Amino acid sequence: MIHPGLEHDLEVLSEAEAEEHVTAGCFRTGPAGAVGLELERTIHDAGNCARPVPVPEVRAVAAGLEGHLPGAGAITLEPGGQLELSSACAPDLPSVIGAVRADLAAIDGRFADAGLRFGPLGMDPVRAPARTLEHPRYATMERHFDRDGVAGRTMMCSTASLQVCLDAGLPGTGTGSAVQRWQRLHRLAPVLVALFANSPFRNGTPSGWASTRQSVWLATDPSRTAPVPPSGDPAQAWADYALDASVLCIPSHDGSWDAPRGLTMRGWLRGQGPRPVTRADLDYHLSTLFPFVRPRGFLEIRVIDAQAGADWEAVAAITTAVVDDEQAADAAAEACGPVGVLIDPMRAAARNAMAEPALARAGLLCAEAALGALGRLGVDARTRFLVERFLERHTARERRMNHPGFPPHGPEAAGALKERIACGLERSRRRVHALTTCDEEELLAQHSPLMSPLVWDLAHVGSQEELWLVRDVGGLDPLRPEIDSLYDAFEHSRSARPSLPLLDPADSRAYIGEVRAKALDILDRVPLEGSPLLEAGFAFGMIIQHEQQHAETMLATHQLRAGEPVLHAQPLDPAVLGTRGANLPREVHVPAGPFTMGSSVEPWALDNERPAHEVHVPGYWIDTVPVSNAEFAGFVADGGYDRKELWSPVGWAHRQRTGLGAPGFWRREGGQWWRRRFGVEEAVPDDEPVQHVSYWEAEAYARWAGRRLPTEAEWEKAARWDPGTGRSRRFPWGDEEPTARHANLGGTAMRPAPVGSYPDGASPLGVRQLIGDVWEWTSSDFLPYPGFRAFPYREYSEVFFGSEQKVLRGGSWATDAAACRATFRNWDYPIRRQIFTGFRTARDAAAEGR
Repeated sequence: MIHPGLEHDLEVLSEAEAEEHVTAGCFRTGPAGAVGLELERTIHDAGNCARPVPVPEVRAVAAGLEGHLPGAGAITLEPGGQLELSSACAPDLPSVIGAVRADLAAIDGRFADAGLRFGPLGMDPVRAPARTLEHPRYATMERHFDRDGVAGRTMMCSTASLQVCLDAGLPGTGTGSAVQRWQRLHRLAPVLVALFANSPFRNGTPSGWASTRQSVWLATDPSRTAPVPPSGDPAQAWADYALDASVLCIPSHDGSWDAPRGLTMRGWLRGQGPRPVTRADLDYHLSTLFPFVRPRGFLEIRVIDAQAGADWEAVAAITTAVVDDEQAADAAAEACGPVGVLIDPMRAAARNAMAEPALARAGLLCAEAALGALGRLGVDARTRFLVERFLERHTARERRMNHPGFPPHGPEAAGALKERIACGLERSRRRVHALTTCDEEELLAQHSPLMSPLVWDLAHVGSQEELWLVRDVGGLDPLRPEIDSLYDAFEHSRSARPSLPLLDPADSRAYIGEVRAKALDILDRVPLEGSPLLEAGFAFGMIIQHEQQHAETMLATHQLRAGEPVLHAQPLDPAVLGTRGANLPREVHVPAGPFTMGSSVEPWALDNERPAHEVHVPGYWIDTVPVSNAEFAGFVADGGYDRKELWSPVGWAHRQRTGLGAPGFWRREGGQWWRRRFGVEEAVPDDEPVQHVSYWEAEAYARWAGRRLPTEAEWEKAARWDPGTGRSRRFPWGDEEPTARHANLGGTAMRPAPVGSYPDGASPLGVRQLIGDVWEWTSSDFLPYPGFRAFPYREYSEVFFGSEQKVLRGGSWATDAAACRATFRNWDYPIRRQIFTGFRTARDAAAEGR
């Protein structure tokens, strides 16, 4: 095999010659009209989408197609085994669509006959990235990218895109010029990502990104994937970009193509590489650069996810129209203007897609302008129908902006989501059973009038599951209609529930087992789309969260029971534990400004978390960690419970009425504080966050400390706002699901972790332990967000809105990860302290420091 830069084209280049070579070939100017398409698709076993398909198997199927496609396209394989169809350059949009239609019909039929099918998403939703092609180029790329994490390997092996290639445009700087088209395409790129986002899954679970493919590209070597600066002379900007990019590989005879780390093409041209640079080396280097729009004589648009079915036609038509049709291009340019106010439009597009209002408006205006241009571009009725269908779908999506989640697309994504749901149901049920394995007498007893008997919670989780999954989603007849009212939380107060004719423990377990079996059958047969309850598996996610919430309630009941311990803790990992220490600041400054609060795209977010909306928050300071037992003991020692001036009038009245003098379960003996924790008597550990305090106690402590409780918006901004990008994260540490490195969740520790723990769970501003450990009181009443809509029933949130309930945030050590995220809102009466509540304090930025 003859490699570039070796046996041929040995012309050595100087830096000036290299720059001239790049600028001379990147924009071939002239009238626009020609179109080319490149369609990448992942390949799957039709009977097992998770099975890796070996390259020889793919090559055997494709062998009869190479050079014989009816539309004259070419097929190649990408490093992870993705199939790419590259069309021949066509004179216009209708011609390229006709050619690709014919080629795809031949390809799809041949692969279907072999038991293979193509994935409908822009990223493999199930399989881990694995390189299947052996070639020095790809092996070197893999090693190069692996230096900085998994993003590059994932980009190579798991992503699939639809690339639209259009003429550069006319010379000069006027209408239709290459300069104008180049600049407009860079403003249009985030809108294309948002409008065509189609990759919401990764490794079998929702990724939190509408376009996971684009998020992967954003995380890959920015010297070759970031956009080329669109201002100034495009050719010079491309030359500077290309020469300043790192060299990915240097072809050689010995099989090792690795380039020295940190070597740029400019550095190589200046003699810093292993040998001189040839023209072929430079051309090869240009082929390893992947900006949003790549100039190759023509303009290659590289930001669009692969599409399901025939949607590629709509996407190709819309994209071509808003660039090549003068009227549509002008409308699109105007529509994209407001997108520029976003701090990071491309990241917002990849993350939120059409749930981001500015992008949704721009995307819909662009699509409508494209629809109006189709007649001028000469497309046939089929393409027009596909564009109209696509536009209607996305118009409906914007109208349902508050609808939970992105629906799965295709059997692979749906299968992965169903597996995730089944695992979540099993995990929640396992936990409920573990909390109800004690004696029957313990299950039937009411350990406090504040709580239900454990046996009521046991059957109640099954009753709710039957109502929503068996009856509503599944459409089946009731199993036990006579017990509905017994387990309706609104019909009977907790204190009255022991007197009801409840199912005994054995019958309760049998009942919830029967319900679960039917629910799993329903999960197998229903599509997770088509109605609000089914979209992204929302009803199942709601039930998982509900059962986990009752598991936390059961833990609160166990804490209130008397007698010997029946639960046993698992120790926390010492690697995540910490102390406030000298290296942690007392507080963190959060600058004034807007941030996005709530969510419109989190698939299982509950109605009170919706919709996402912008909130302007004045500057403030917030505690780095929750208030500790030692700090709260100082408040007690200073007479905090006896100083009326520290308490609000309502709080003081409550303190007088109840005789509060310390956090729940504390007692003073022998000159120190002791506590009872799940039947164990132990000294109160100074370094844990204080828990079992009411809102009134937290408020009094904050006033004693010369501070205040944070508002709900302040808490969420400290937890989610990323000053580097301006966006709001799913969790303080980022978008990945919680792990044992991030937070103390799941209930197994049976206690909070010491303050200062979980450095990997810190927010971008450095605030720690915002998720897990203790529910944190905020000063905010529980109120709806602007644009709130009750779903799926008013009694979940709406009936509780008002000044009687205070908001708690962040979850506790007893909260499961399924029911905890940075947008999750808990609420309760301010007198409550049997739950695992704590707090941190804040102050205005203008106030004096502590």
